[in-house]
Amino acid sequence: MVDGGSRLGHKEEAMAKSSKFSSELDALSAVLTALDPLEGGQQLWVLTTAAGKLGVGLEESSSQTSRPASLRTTESAAARANSSGGEAPSPKEFMRVKNPQTEVEKVLCLGHYLTAYRAQPHFKTRDLTALNQEAACPRLTNPSQAVANATKQSQYLASAGGGNKQVTALGEEIVEALPDREAMALVVSQRRAGRKKVVRKKADRTARRKG
Repeated sequence: MVDGGSRLGHKEEAMAKSSKFSSELDALSAVLTALDPLEGGQQLWVLTTAAGKLGVGLEESSSQTSRPASLRTTESAAARANSSGGEAPSPKEFMRVKNPQTEVEKVLCLGHYLTAYRAQPHFKTRDLTALNQEAACPRLTNPSQAVANATKQSQYLASAGGGNKQVTALGEEIVEALPDREAMALVVSQRRAGRKKVVRKKADRTARRKG
């Protein structure tokens, strides 16, 4: 015969499992809603990047394993490039996957690589040019100007004292978005919208004080 305490324990356990499953369904629904407007390649990039950040692996379906080996290799490299842990990509592989288009983007990616994979959060222009050479990338036309533009105009880099630079939070978001140009543009537009809101709030407070 099962006593009341035992029945209660089973009931509480069942309720806990049901609540956990409900939370998982809510999370799944949120993910599917967020991914729905994106194209297949963009959806895969989001899932791969999220898995890398969380340190979990994505099981390959039969459709994935039937894809060309070169494409699977590129996606695997993208996961390593965006992962903060595990096997670090080589500088050459990292730059190939991120595919920066401008010299500002190039010095940003190089700075991010030093920060994430070389434990060097503060760096000088010569460190970036040395890493660029190690990555076998085309020579930077004007690295000093690129670093200056990345700092003053794009705000991807910031001063770290002693002539050193460091990657800003915006810079980190840009690197994570690359090579997806649309995702990168979205990051920039969201930042600009946030700055406009801050400016409007300051203007409203100033107007209220004057009033």
